[in-house]
Amino acid sequence: MRFDYTVLDGSFERPYVRITVGHGRNAEPYLVLVDSGADVNVFSAALAADLGIALTSGEALTVRGATGKAETFYMHPVTITLGDVTFTTMAAFADLPHLELSGLAGQAGFFEHFDVSFKFQRRTFELTPVG
Repeated sequence: MRFDYTVLDGSFERPYVRITVGHGRNAEPYLVLVDSGADVNVFSAALAADLGIALTSGEALTVRGATGKAETFYMHPVTITLGDVTFTTMAAFADLPHLELSGLAGQAGFFEHFDVSFKFQRRTFELTPVG
């Protein structure tokens, strides 16, 4: 599957893709940045609420982002669908304003399901399902 880089909020072109995140009988579309620097999938607290997930009932995880500031996230099982590919994985949810715009598709929980190829000069990226 090939996608074009996208500009959000007047910023840089980046590799964003719309996925569907599910939990139980609930599912919601959600925009994520395909981020090779993210260790895990990171989603918003608002998405957790939409999916019927009690945010703080998950396992707490302390994460330090690029700024070095520690934030608390809560891990929950979800399903992710992209095109014809659906898989169950874990995601870290947090109540952080920037996650309302988009989440992060990370190494564990996303990259392990796709061969990821960034074509920066063409401003495209490809996600090829594995396994």
